[in-house]
Amino acid sequence: MRGQCRLHLHESRLVELLKLSRFFAVVTMAARSSSQCRKRGCQPLGFDRPRYYSTTTDSWSSSRAVLLSSLFMLAQCAGAAGARPLPVVDPAVRAALQTGPARVLIELRITPDFRPEGDLPGSTVEAQRRAIAEAQADILSRLSGTEFALARQYDTVPVLALEIDSDALARLEAAGDLVARVILERRLSPQL
Repeated sequence: MRGQCRLHLHESRLVELLKLSRFFAVVTMAARSSSQCRKRGCQPLGFDRPRYYSTTTDSWSSSRAVLLSSLFMLAQCAGAAGARPLPVVDPAVRAALQTGPARVLIELRITPDFRPEGDLPGSTVEAQRRAIAEAQADILSRLSGTEFALARQYDTVPVLALEIDSDALARLEAAGDLVARVILERRLSPQL
């Protein structure tokens, strides 16, 4: 579900960028036509600038408008493409790490997004299990060199149970492409 929301946000950002590019194209075209019309001594049709705008629009300023709008679009696209998701870390994890290692559950991101096996056709169940195993192996390899212990590795859900220290938490936070959430594992005692 999170992957779908993230994709939806990226799509809405792209739609916003397209609207901005259309706006810049209209402004640039109006500046060009106004400049060309002024050179010929005619009145521009359909685009009357308010009086507080400069009337010294020439081909250089319209070229600058095109250049600036292109740079703006590139910066926006680079920001959208380079944005890495950050994992959500339960504040209780940080509090527990102040006294020593903590036992946590790590929810992993897999592609395609996780779905319960009962909702999947038979052929995709194995593919999802492989994706889970690959994500688990990848995150365990990224944690090498830190103090951590594997408590439980699940086959059918993208979750790992680990005992970690603060260095391992820093690595998990840096692995936003794989880690969705880090929560403190709470042991519940049976109540009669």
